[in-house]
Amino acid sequence: MADRKEVMWCTLCGARFTQDEIKGWGCPKCSNQGIPCACDKDTTVEVNWHELHILCVWAENWAHRSMGHPSSDPSSKQMDQVVHAIARRLQAQHPTFGHLTLSGEIAALPADLAQKGIEIGNVETNIPKPGLLPVNGPGAVGYGRQLTDTQQPEPK
Repeated sequence: MADRKEVMWCTLCGARFTQDEIKGWGCPKCSNQGIPCACDKDTTVEVNWHELHILCVWAENWAHRSMGHPSSDPSSKQMDQVVHAIARRLQAQHPTFGHLTLSGEIAALPADLAQKGIEIGNVETNIPKPGLLPVNGPGAVGYGRQLTDTQQPEPK
């Protein structure tokens, strides 16, 4: 569909939509009430995986802490899912680089240690495991654009 002009996509499930497919507020596929991403902002970013890991761990921690706060916005109740969905889309681009979230690292710990010949029992933690997440599209994956030379900032 070469004439399909997508204008937004859901941060939770990754589904992309044209203006005609949008009916009111919320994702037409998964009903997420969060603010969607604008397709014209899909881009490519250069970053070190460790930097991305730091950002994802902090976002995961903040989302988890904010969910139970009495003054939190109702849409923040899905923020932990949104953070995990974003991290999952990023991690899928480089699956050998390691987990981007602390919960992902902890969940993989028994298998990772077993590969090294270290057997452990159950891992006890207060880090919640991410639940099942809806996947209805790729988000920005495969749609990123790099800035042209005329759009690049001048070096300082």
